[in-house]
Amino acid sequence: MINKVLKWVILICVVSSASHGLMYLVTKDQDTFFSMFGTAGLAVLCAIWLWSRNRRTES
Repeated sequence: MINKVLKWVILICVVSSASHGLMYLVTKDQDTFFSMFGTAGLAVLCAIWLWSRNRRTES
């Protein structure tokens, strides 16, 4: 169950980063640019957590 939640969080983060990127290209607003890093960081943390959980279950 937690794996599905983590995968959905990663997907939402990727979509959010892409939309923030498009908004930045249109508006050139630096707040939008920096919020892109937050969602990317959250996606990376979730991916690492998901990878470590899958690695422990394989062992």
